[in-house]
Amino acid sequence: MSVAAVAGPGDAITPAPVPAAPRTGAGAPGVAGESAATGGEGTLDMAAHRCFACGDLNAQGIRMAIHVEPDRSWCDLSLDPAFQGWEGIAHGGILATLLDEAMAWAIASRETFAVTARMTIDYRRPVPVGSTLRVEGRVTEARRRLIRAEADVLDGRTGASCAHAEGVYVTLPADQQRELRDRYRFAGATDGPAGERRWRVSQVLPPVESGSTFARDGAGASGDGLDGDTPDGVDRP
Repeated sequence: MSVAAVAGPGDAITPAPVPAAPRTGAGAPGVAGESAATGGEGTLDMAAHRCFACGDLNAQGIRMAIHVEPDRSWCDLSLDPAFQGWEGIAHGGILATLLDEAMAWAIASRETFAVTARMTIDYRRPVPVGSTLRVEGRVTEARRRLIRAEADVLDGRTGASCAHAEGVYVTLPADQQRELRDRYRFAGATDGPAGERRWRVSQVLPPVESGSTFARDGAGASGDGLDGDTPDGVDRP
């Protein structure tokens, strides 16, 4: 895909706030709705898949409708009661999934794919199931193979942060990057009618086919201060 001409994986960047967007338009609980801010967007096409967080083909998943722009991602949604922990309250692990996915897609906007090495979360307030939410992710720093990002789960009515995460991600080697692009058939971004560089992720059939698992790749090999623990596998497109 061609969504990351603004910066390369090794370039340092300066964090910037995510532009404001309408916080309405979430779909029915359990199925992410189209954002209300799609009028000027283009599309980013890829194969339909079964990712628990964003896969259109996973009937038991969250099915996040992802939107991206350079170094940022967002999604408007509400959570089905199937994703609760305490009665009526979204499970903390589900919120962690939303945060991780938002950061991963912000990184994917740079035309690079990465696995999670570390993530810390501040849970700030309970999230009722069925409430309107916005999830936002953004890249904050990139150097060599390490990319740092942060994300928030926001109350869709007030904009207050319900949970905040910071993450460290390790980019995959070039051969695994190519394999991912081929398996998920990333077709590149098509800009909107006004040339605005915002895209809605569109999943098209036929679906992604099962393939080989990725070899373990040591994060510590990057020489950027992580220990020798290695992120396993690829849990997102």
